[in-house]
Parts: sequence; structure tokens; C-alpha cells
Amino acid sequence: MRIRTVVAGAVAAFGIAALGAATAGQAAAVTPEFRPEIGLYGALDLNHSETVALSKSPIPAVLDGLWQSNGLIDADPTSWYLDEDGSHLYGNISDIVAEAADSPNGMVAIGIVDPVRLYHGHVDPADANRNLLVYQMLR
Repeated sequence: MRIRTVVAGAVAAFGIAALGAATAGQAAAVTPEFRPEIGLYGALDLNHSETVALSKSPIPAVLDGLWQSNGLIDADPTSWYLDEDGSHLYGNISDIVAEAADSPNGMVAIGIVDPVRLYHGHVDPADANRNLLVYQMLR
């Protein structure tokens, strides 16, 4: 089951890269990252125009289903989808991507990670095997 999750995440990430490159044209800035020493096994950083294109595609809805049991969201501290103290997330991937797309400088990154290594062991035990990460920045 775990391998299938990683493969599905990698296919989704590849689809996002293709979407970003195809829709952003001259301003394409999909940036791949690979830093296994910190628990980042592959990520795509999307700029604002790519985040907007992603939000208009069906990909976030597809990832919502995968995220339910295999994903983490690292939302911007100013996200509307966090409690005031930042302790609970109410949205899903579609919501997080749409919020970033609506923000003038918003962007997202999607990656496959080892959350225990990435967050230096500061992970709820229930989230230790969630390997699909969506990171949101609104500023």
C-alpha cells in the first residue's frame, strides 16, 4: 500500500509539473527539489501563475482523495483554514491551492516526504507515515 501511495504521488507531481510548464509559458518556474538528507524525496515548487493554473485544473480534486489517508498540509500561518492558534486545519488540498491562487503572491509546493525527518521528529505519531505534503505560502 505504501509503495502505491508514493507512485501515485509521484505521478500526480509529474502531472503538476507538466501542467505548470504547459500553462505558464514564458514565466515557467516549476522548480524540482530533491533533498533526501532532510526527508524531502521530491517536490515541485510552483510560482504564482502555476499555482493559479493548478487551482483551475482537476488535479487538486484528485489529490484530495489521496491526501485523506496519506497527506499533510503545511498551510501559511495566515491561512483562513487554520484555527487562530494554528493547531487545526479545516481545508483540503483544493482549498489550500485555491487560497494560494487567490492571494497576490500565493504559491504552493507539492512533494513526497518523510515527515519525521522533515520536521525533526516533531510530528504527531498518526502523521508519521503521511508522505504527500502540500506546502502553502501566501505572502
